[in-house]
Amino acid sequence: VLVAYGRILQQPILDIPTHGFINVHPSLLPKYRGPSPIHAAVLNGDAEIGVSIMRLDAGTDTGDVALQEVIPVPENATTLDMIETLSKLGADLTSTVLTQLENDEATFVKQDDSMATHTRMVVKSDGAIQWNRSATELHNQIRACFPWPGAFCKFNENTVKLRDTNALEDSFTEIPGTIARIEADHMVVACGQHALQVYSIQAPGKKMMPFGDYQRGNPFSVGDRFGNG
Repeated sequence: VLVAYGRILQQPILDIPTHGFINVHPSLLPKYRGPSPIHAAVLNGDAEIGVSIMRLDAGTDTGDVALQEVIPVPENATTLDMIETLSKLGADLTSTVLTQLENDEATFVKQDDSMATHTRMVVKSDGAIQWNRSATELHNQIRACFPWPGAFCKFNENTVKLRDTNALEDSFTEIPGTIARIEADHMVVACGQHALQVYSIQAPGKKMMPFGDYQRGNPFSVGDRFGNG
């Protein structure tokens, strides 16, 4: 059994075990093949995600699938939340498939390559916020980039990180990145479409903290503007 091994095994190795190598992949294959399926699902705002248990072949996540299970993605779930959930689900499904193999009851189904989508490695620049994007896109980006690389933007030439957000459907006339409203526990920042509620912020060299706590020591004002990441 291999999980997140990070290498492609060559055919002479794949041929050694009687039942081959069993792999846990946190997506509903053939969707999101590659190294970052959970990040991709959260970034794209998918309502569902899942785990596939497959037999490795010489390709990248192209092997025949023995078992899949679908679960919902909570509205504000982060990549870390889904990693923790899917790791437990993947362990349970792997145990089931191993029992099926032991009893000669496992059935492997070929993937439909025509339906395949692919992911790439996540890089630090994926966390850069561009305020001309919609509030929903930014909310999903911030969720997807936790725990790494974190979603970040500029304020007074300093880099700050944002977390714990909600997308509003309210429309604002302010330039994207402008603080349109400040409440006790959050601020509302105008976006290219609608606005983003921000509940947590991290200053350079500091820990992430609730917006209300941050505001007491480093107050923002309505009309202040964040730059792009």
